[in-house]
Amino acid sequence: MVRRLLYLVVLTVGLVACAERPERVLPEAVQKAWEQFLARPDEATYLGFIQVNRAAARQHPYVDDARGVLHQLLALEVQSQHASRTRDLRLAESVVTRVDEIAAGGVIDVYDEVVPGARTRLLAARDRIAGLLE
Repeated sequence: MVRRLLYLVVLTVGLVACAERPERVLPEAVQKAWEQFLARPDEATYLGFIQVNRAAARQHPYVDDARGVLHQLLALEVQSQHASRTRDLRLAESVVTRVDEIAAGGVIDVYDEVVPGARTRLLAARDRIAGLLE
């Protein structure tokens, strides 16, 4: 418990100090793939976004700064929309599990400080597909 609390305090201080405005953080290719998916959510734009986002996230070493949080957030939102549209139960379960892990560890509060609205967006992604799993 103390270890988790210490981790969250250190993470919060470090992230808040280093946080950038989210719209300036994502590489242009990720932003473009995200916009394409939103404009035309289909299999091709879904796979295109996932590939571009994954490649960019692998090049970024910090999963808990603004850019790292956005990579995770956008991936979960896209996967949630795709699972909902295609009725993909495996993908839906994966999204729900990951969001629950983030929420259960208290990290969701830190994410929300680094990227305002992250908590709401993550929970909305989970809730969008939770009904598929009932």
